[in-house]
Amino acid sequence: MRVLSHPATFLYVELFAASCCARPCTVLRGAGGALRTQTRAAAAITCADGGCHQTQDQQVQLAAAAMVNAQRANLCRGLSLGLLPALEALARAAARGQPTVEQLVAGGLTPPPPVFAILAGLTHWEMIEHVLLAAPLQQVVPFVVSASKLGRRLVVVMTRPIKHGSKAHRKAALLALRATSAQVPPLEFLMCLGEASDDGSSCGGGDGTDLFGGAGRCADSSAPAAAQQWRAQQPGARKREQRAELVSLLLASWLPGGTSQAILAMGQALQSRGGEPADICTDTSTAVLEWVPVLVLAHLLALERGDTKAVTEWKAFIVVDLNIIGLLTCSYRPGDLREHEERAVACAALAVSAAFPDVMRGQEGQRLRANLKRQLPQPVCQWLARVWEAGEAGAGACVEVLVGLRRSAGHWEEPVGAPVKWDVPPPDDVALLPTPAEVRRRLGLCASGDCVEVVGDSEADVRLTVVCRGCRQARYCSERCASKHRETYSRRGFTAC
Repeated sequence: MRVLSHPATFLYVELFAASCCARPCTVLRGAGGALRTQTRAAAAITCADGGCHQTQDQQVQLAAAAMVNAQRANLCRGLSLGLLPALEALARAAARGQPTVEQLVAGGLTPPPPVFAILAGLTHWEMIEHVLLAAPLQQVVPFVVSASKLGRRLVVVMTRPIKHGSKAHRKAALLALRATSAQVPPLEFLMCLGEASDDGSSCGGGDGTDLFGGAGRCADSSAPAAAQQWRAQQPGARKREQRAELVSLLLASWLPGGTSQAILAMGQALQSRGGEPADICTDTSTAVLEWVPVLVLAHLLALERGDTKAVTEWKAFIVVDLNIIGLLTCSYRPGDLREHEERAVACAALAVSAAFPDVMRGQEGQRLRANLKRQLPQPVCQWLARVWEAGEAGAGACVEVLVGLRRSAGHWEEPVGAPVKWDVPPPDDVALLPTPAEVRRRLGLCASGDCVEVVGDSEADVRLTVVCRGCRQARYCSERCASKHRETYSRRGFTAC
């Protein structure tokens, strides 16, 4: 609890906010030099020829340019001073000193305890997007993992069922859910892969290779020598590869967390009979479901390449880590779903049903079918019924859906005769994504997505001492993580390696 009351806590949060998208006055104070330069340039344009001929739109554009440059200068200065490692250390200290529900309730929830502000600041996507793109990968990787661990630990503890839970306990659970409600990156973030180039945009420098080093860590030494030589000769390609690893790491760390949060929020919504927990449940599940067709497309592209390892790992991530059945089940809103929510559920249900027909045939799948028939419009239900058919008719419908998904990738208009409008990025961008399991191996992270080990001030301090007895490639920080990973996968009919 000491870290949550230390003055440095609020200093880090203020510095983080000033570096990202904080109040304009904070940004302007932090980067006065850049602002003065822009002001002089604006004055030279405004008073050219002895008069002021600026329109209001031009003034707004100049002011916006000044703000962007000031914000960028402030961000780069913060990163050069070690902002991201300091924030990571803060997140891990907050996770280690995490209070119980009873302690929070006893201390009072008005105003909310600082741990919720820390969690919201470190996982709110709009605040951290620019930081993740500007910082060197060797700082971004441990920060992303540590922030996801803090969110997972806090939400699970705060939403744990308590016998004779009071109104204060429900408020603590709502505060935790609210703090992590904006952590799922939007689908548009994948577009940054096409824009990545070796332009030196990273404020911190570094190429992100050999991220942690030391015993128990491994670089991507499995790549052939020809591939490594090609990377060295193609700096722009290496930049895109690093961006792809970052996107895949975010998916591996935060999408499963979003699923867990949505399911826990549904439990709170059932207790409180709707209200804000129901909104958080639907909003979070919708944000995760928008990624599902992209993940299915990545699975299809791996199938086209003949990469059987990636095919298996993408399917395992969607079915097990993302818990797609539970995610689709908790996508509800009292009354009717909004249009974009309905589209996200329909696209995800069609893509998963067509790519993995076996997933929908179990007991859970049968219950999900009944729920989807009540939620979705009649045309989509008719397509789902065709996909769910047994025999050649169902197989033909599955192929038709997947071919439509493949052809629609990168084309944002709705194809004629398609069951839904597929909002899927171009295949070239999706094909760059390594599987979440692969990116964990490359970056030297614990192979278990449920790992919550927070020893030390950085993820680099976590030693991977347990090697998978099957593949001899996956590494874990403890035998507990390894056994839990194996059990979770075996329950769904998969192997963890």
